[in-house]
Amino acid sequence: MGESAIVKYLCANNGSVCQQELVANCIFGDSTTVNTIISNRDRFVVGHRSGEKRLIARTALRLCRKRDCPGCTDLHLCKSYLYGECQFDQGRRGCFFSHDLNSQYNSVRLRRHDLEDLDKEELCVLLLQNDGSLLPPVCFDYNNGNSVHGKCLEWQSCTRMHICETYLHGDCSCSRAHDFYEQQPYQMLQKRAVPHALMPAMRPLYVNKMILSAIEHKARQEQQQPNNGPAWVADKTDICLFFLKSNCIHDAERCYNAHYKVPYRWEARDGQQWTVLANSEKVEEDYCDPKKTYSTADIETVYFDTMTRGLQSARRLSSVSSVLQPTFVLTTEWLWYWEDEFGAWNQYDLSTKHCNANMSSTELEKKFQSDDGSLVEFTAGSQSYSLNFQEMIQTNKEYGTKRVVRRRPRFLSSSDIQTMKTRNWDRTQVPETGHKKVPLQESSEEFKEVEALFRNTMSGFEIVKIERIQNKDLWDHFKLLRDQMKKRNGGRNVTERQLFHGTDSKYVDAICTSNFDWRICGTHGTAYGKGGYFARDASYSHNYTGDWTSRAMFVSRVLTGAHTKGSPCYVRPPSKDGGDAVFYDSCVDDVHSPSIFVVFERAHIYPEYLLTYRDQGSDIEDFWSPFRAAGVLQPTPVVQPTPLPRVIPARVYAQAPPLPLPRVIPARVYAQAPPCPCPELYQRGAVLSAPLRPGNPNRPSRSLRCPTSQCHASAPPALPAPVATMNYLRRRLSDSSFVANLPNGYMMDLQSVVKSAQMAQNPKILLVIDGQHTDWAKYFRGKKLNGEYEIRVEQAEFSEMNLASYVTTGCMVDMQVTRGATKVIRSFRPDFVLIRQHAYSMTQGEDYRSLLIGLQFGGVASVNSLLSIYNFCSKPWVVGSPGSLP
Repeated sequence: MGESAIVKYLCANNGSVCQQELVANCIFGDSTTVNTIISNRDRFVVGHRSGEKRLIARTALRLCRKRDCPGCTDLHLCKSYLYGECQFDQGRRGCFFSHDLNSQYNSVRLRRHDLEDLDKEELCVLLLQNDGSLLPPVCFDYNNGNSVHGKCLEWQSCTRMHICETYLHGDCSCSRAHDFYEQQPYQMLQKRAVPHALMPAMRPLYVNKMILSAIEHKARQEQQQPNNGPAWVADKTDICLFFLKSNCIHDAERCYNAHYKVPYRWEARDGQQWTVLANSEKVEEDYCDPKKTYSTADIETVYFDTMTRGLQSARRLSSVSSVLQPTFVLTTEWLWYWEDEFGAWNQYDLSTKHCNANMSSTELEKKFQSDDGSLVEFTAGSQSYSLNFQEMIQTNKEYGTKRVVRRRPRFLSSSDIQTMKTRNWDRTQVPETGHKKVPLQESSEEFKEVEALFRNTMSGFEIVKIERIQNKDLWDHFKLLRDQMKKRNGGRNVTERQLFHGTDSKYVDAICTSNFDWRICGTHGTAYGKGGYFARDASYSHNYTGDWTSRAMFVSRVLTGAHTKGSPCYVRPPSKDGGDAVFYDSCVDDVHSPSIFVVFERAHIYPEYLLTYRDQGSDIEDFWSPFRAAGVLQPTPVVQPTPLPRVIPARVYAQAPPLPLPRVIPARVYAQAPPCPCPELYQRGAVLSAPLRPGNPNRPSRSLRCPTSQCHASAPPALPAPVATMNYLRRRLSDSSFVANLPNGYMMDLQSVVKSAQMAQNPKILLVIDGQHTDWAKYFRGKKLNGEYEIRVEQAEFSEMNLASYVTTGCMVDMQVTRGATKVIRSFRPDFVLIRQHAYSMTQGEDYRSLLIGLQFGGVASVNSLLSIYNFCSKPWVVGSPGSLP
């Protein structure tokens, strides 16, 4: 029963899911139970795709391709019907094949394979990835060779799929087809009657199909060669790039390239076999130095010119050159050097003592890969040279001077390789200029490592997201400085730390693009020097992230190197020996146990991750935070009315606009009484508060005369300019059936009210006027309105609100509430309102009917009728007019 449920779940998700997520979600039981269930290799297979383990559904059931076949054990069903609809079903003669999935014959076959619980769509996915006859195979010749159609000579009549295999398993930027809608792949699928509805699922289905085919092929080979010794394996000289990325679909025996954990491997020939050298990494480090012609790191000396190790032959296995596969990170970057008259080795186009050549190492490598026997000509300054690739000799064409040339790789230590794997930098994700933020999956090891570093000193905060900063220019500068510091340190690694830096959100993009700028230091003090400050503990950097709900903190790689005690007067690290040549690399707060580091050069820093987090349980966000973060607005605090005794009811008044007068003048609502309602303000078109007209409680009467000899009326203080863009909140509304869970059915007409309001602002803000005994926000958590509108819930009592009402732009609500021990002041424009509190009481100071008038005047859509709420404020009025009630 458990196996069938998991198979059904896999088929509903294009035939496979991440194994780790399936086990962790505990949908089908605890991890031990799930691992026991999926260990059945007749129904489940584990394969790698895009660097993660995928659990793939497997079955031995096939679709019969014959119409009449007595004794057949396959499924008798029309292929077109399985895909969707059969075009012959509506014809006069009908379809010759069965369209009944639940026929007696098919039911027996489905029960035999435990597939009776699958519907037609799920069964279609399962058969497409298991039955090799349903989808055309990928053309092997098309994926080899450099021409438009690879080595395929029958491209016009080829019956195989011309699609890039590399693209199927991950990202790729080659010139081959990367889309099933391209001409040849699309035509091939149409010939197999694959409908348009299945086109988006073709990529995962093909990956699953290829993994299952490889497993079946291996099983057939093992059956054909039982215990006859190991099969012959071709000699492999290249290291598999896909294995380096942990997503090669082949095992070590079937893969054409060698499987190894790093992009190089030094071996010595021992009889008929090649054995790996114990100190392969150290030999590689010596080989990357153009000055060295041998390495003594191994037991016996390895000579690079003759490629020998004592009496044995030696060789170096390598990943493909970076100029051939520029989209991969762990390729081999080859550098070209020439020896000058002083015996120093100079890299092409990077020489500091000679004129640079007009050809770089990358360009030389491209020419070498295209033809390693050619002769290349170039210039350096006023001199012309030729370079013979076979002899590795550079010749001056005027004087005939010859120089030795060497081609050596850039060294990558195992820690560098692990960092690159952890960062998972794919060159398709790296822009030529600028930066790119790549969100990390919460299930990835990279996310968990950064999270653990943050949680060491931070609790009670929710991580919103962690983004990896990919900026090639900044990383190249950082790596170059690290190599230089390593050379100055006698070849020993320099101290490199992961440190925190809290900042205001408005500086995030500038830091990601141009790195940290020490010239603006001093914002939070310069106690240990005028440089960039970084902390060992996230709790310290948290104090400099601002007071907004959403906070930003960088996790940076910092070359702290040799450090000393800092001082406010330092503009660079002090000298180590009192001279002007040797300096410390950084300053600290405490030499013996440093927690604060100050660096003075940008190249010492690489902003590796951007961590966005917020306080846990923060239900109400600061209205101004997104505008402060964007640097668009530094708002003036909302002007609060003068506190008056609660016996004075809220009144409606106006603010006089500048001439020429608009046609409609906004009215405002404040819990503050004016000295007098001025007729001058009324003559400018304002709506003033006064005793309500008898018989029409919705419309106040207008006072035209000022009872005093001198007018003291003045417009209430203006609020800041309203901003159209609102905060996006976590609570969204996605299911219209949510109303069934709400108390008293008050939200039954919510969606129709929003449509009639025709407000384009997103997200929609619902103002709930109610006490704190009911948390209305929880009814909207994780939901969405009409499938498109996001919902923000603001809840307050009448006594906690001030209101400014406008005819044309609605209402602006100022809300001052207390959440726990925190006082929060919010300003927002509600799109609709739900009132769950009495607007009038006989208690002194609890007459809030003027706020109802302000909501009505501003045109705020109400879930429950404002008219009814206003009328029911006066119970004698209701009792005295029973005939007028509906």
